Amino acid sequence: MLFAGMTLPNVMKLLGHSSADMTMRYLKITLPDVQREFHLA
Repeated sequence: MLFAGMTLPNVMKLLGHSSADMTMRYLKITLPDVQREFHLA
């Protein structure tokens, strides 16, 4: 959902997480993901 454009706070709320750390545990961020975000910024 994050990769599709949903914001982290909204994903956290949807999943019932009270902290970003909990949500981040489920993410698998790869170097190509970081590079894509960098180039879009």
